[in-house]
Amino acid sequence: ALRNLARNKLYAGINIVGLAVGFAVAMLIALYVRHETSYDAWLPNSDRTYMLVTTSAQPGGEVKKYRGAPGDVARAMALELPAIQSLARLARAKKPIRHGDIEGIERTFFWADPNVFELLQLPALHGDLSTALNQPDSVVITRKMARKYFGKDNPIGETLEVNRTIPLKVTAVLKDLPSNTNLDTEVIASGQSAASSLTYIDTHAPCSACFDADTEVYLRLKPGATIDGLIDPMLASLGVHRHSAVAYANAEGVRYGFELVPLRQLHTRPDLAAYLKPIANPTILYAMAAIGFLIVVAASINFINLMTARAGRRATEVGIRKVAGAGRRDLMSQFVGESTLYVTLSAILALAMAELALPSLEAFMNAQIEFDWWRRPALIATIAGLILSVGLLAGAYPAFVMSSFRPASVLKAGGLPVSGAIPLRQVLVVLQFAILIALTIATFVVSLQTDYARKDGMRLDTDQVLMADSIASYADMPDKTSCGAAFRDAVTRLPGVLDAACSDGWTDGFQDSNFSAILEKGTVVQVSYFSVDFGFFEMYGVKPVAGRLFSRGHSSDAVFIDDRAQAVFQAPIVINETAVRAFGFPSAAEAIGKSVTFDWGRPQKGPSTIIGVVPDIALDAIHTVIAPQIYCVNLKDHGVLHVKLNGRDIPETLDAIQRLWAKLGPPVPLRLAFMNEWLQRYYLDVIRQSQLFTAFAGVALFIAGLGLFGLSAFTAERRTKEIGIRKAMGANRFDIMKLLLWQFAKPVLWANLIAWPVAWYLMNRWLHGFAAHVELRLWIFIAATAVALTIALATVSIHAFRVATARPVTALRYE
Repeated sequence: ALRNLARNKLYAGINIVGLAVGFAVAMLIALYVRHETSYDAWLPNSDRTYMLVTTSAQPGGEVKKYRGAPGDVARAMALELPAIQSLARLARAKKPIRHGDIEGIERTFFWADPNVFELLQLPALHGDLSTALNQPDSVVITRKMARKYFGKDNPIGETLEVNRTIPLKVTAVLKDLPSNTNLDTEVIASGQSAASSLTYIDTHAPCSACFDADTEVYLRLKPGATIDGLIDPMLASLGVHRHSAVAYANAEGVRYGFELVPLRQLHTRPDLAAYLKPIANPTILYAMAAIGFLIVVAASINFINLMTARAGRRATEVGIRKVAGAGRRDLMSQFVGESTLYVTLSAILALAMAELALPSLEAFMNAQIEFDWWRRPALIATIAGLILSVGLLAGAYPAFVMSSFRPASVLKAGGLPVSGAIPLRQVLVVLQFAILIALTIATFVVSLQTDYARKDGMRLDTDQVLMADSIASYADMPDKTSCGAAFRDAVTRLPGVLDAACSDGWTDGFQDSNFSAILEKGTVVQVSYFSVDFGFFEMYGVKPVAGRLFSRGHSSDAVFIDDRAQAVFQAPIVINETAVRAFGFPSAAEAIGKSVTFDWGRPQKGPSTIIGVVPDIALDAIHTVIAPQIYCVNLKDHGVLHVKLNGRDIPETLDAIQRLWAKLGPPVPLRLAFMNEWLQRYYLDVIRQSQLFTAFAGVALFIAGLGLFGLSAFTAERRTKEIGIRKAMGANRFDIMKLLLWQFAKPVLWANLIAWPVAWYLMNRWLHGFAAHVELRLWIFIAATAVALTIALATVSIHAFRVATARPVTALRYE
């Protein structure tokens, strides 16, 4: 085996490297899938831990789900449902935190019940978590936060200030949580604090129409208990206590309910809105696993093709060995052993490649991934099984067919042609290129969908748009927020600023406000509400479809609503095109001047008049269906300042904005973020999919090209004498090139019969998982075929040209 490897260095290198690359990529894909499906499995008792999810069934049949629950349901559930062993609440809040001169806005701040660490047994670095939150002024932080604010790992006993007014004493430090967790908790303060939203919930009367999407309720069942039949008593107990809107059908027909989602499944539930971590789509994970399998198949096809091709050159060797006394079993062992040896070398090289590439994968995913294959018997068994399977398949032809040759026939003919293996190789090459073309089509589609999500789907000009917000409340200090008139006007006058306008938390997790619109005929439609500023649409390049936009020339366009839940909502509004259809207007023009009444859950009076219609705008158009949207200028809700920059001297402009804030704003930090960067983080899952598919297609191209390079070299060698005769009979270089190139172009063209329908079916299903998506066009399939054909012809043209330019006399003397 080693002598044969040394004699055929080129083919052995192609075989081993090609198979190793395929194995290595499959290992990395397996690590990626394992990471995405192992969220929170490391937590003790995670198999009995659930999150309480609220559902709302709309009158039209649409069901919305929220990763949160009314915060006042917990006590009733814990008291009346014996199947629950423990229950705790985590209330998300965005808070400014300070220690000394270091201050920042933390979006991973939570108020929590004192027993939260009994339920979620997070790893402690310092301190006792069982008592860490017993005092109202206590806080637990991660090591990352400890180093950020205190510069050390153990700041127990020291103080953090929240809102610059609330001192909290650090009582414990958590280890930094692993990347495969749904919990993005880094600062956990005692829910018993007077400033806690949990304290507010516990001390105020229950509200039957209140819903807090920021309060997460976790529960653990007793051993042996199941969630079967648990929802009905849960709803019944809450119905008796009337603690919340759950199990409550309001006047508009919206019915609320519960769902218990296992903690381990939260990451793979696209129907649940995520906060800071992108959700993994199970369909995509299955697709990734399938792609890893297909890449192994493609690499194995290369290996088998070259092994069977080279076996035909060893017919004389087989005859001589038989004459020397070798039996058929000896020859079968030899050929299978050789191929298994090559596969083993490939597997060892693949493990090394995967180890070397793992840091890049971790950086790409921003995750920590363990590749402890030596401690995983299942993985070792899988690799061993793969080695034996591929080795047996590759050695099957020479082992079972060539070992049966009669020595006299072989030695008399000086070797036998391996014609029986040629159809098999052609089928395998077709299958390989079908995989390649399908992956290339998938890459094009995913890339187009990603671009659509980040650009075309929003229908907004987000280039050079900066967002600025702070924790300050407009209602409390209207002139001291990022949307205060003094600060906004000062920013607008800066040299690097083209325009500025305010809005509510439009981009803050897409947690838009939903309420009921009552039309003139009494029809009720669920709509989303956004508050924008004068010039907001104009700054983003949005033009009205009908009517007009908000204008400072119309003083009645702006309103100030103190408490949306009780106030009179009567203001001019702009609606989107989806709202036009939902409201039943024949056209956008027909909607202008019509009146709509909005129900906030309290008595209201006075309709709102539609003054304009804009195109559908949604930052999340590809994940969620665009809802009917209404826009108004409600000054109370403004908290985010959108600044359009001219693209020049950006660092100087950002510094000038911060200096203005230090001069005109309150003593809290101002957070700055570019819209495009924010969208990049939000669409991280789609962007990663696009990049992964591109990488996979590149690997498939490399493997296919490597295999064709080996096959073309073998073909050129095998047909040298034939080509010499053809040239002696009058064939020119072009004829020879055409002959050889067409031989390898045919499998690519036949592969389309498999690749096109399969790729169309799979990508069509994938695209329909998005609310808005690109269309599958014929040019995508043609382009993928062109790429594959170009790779194939470019690969084999090297050997084709070398053979076509050889002198006939040299070719005829070759054998």
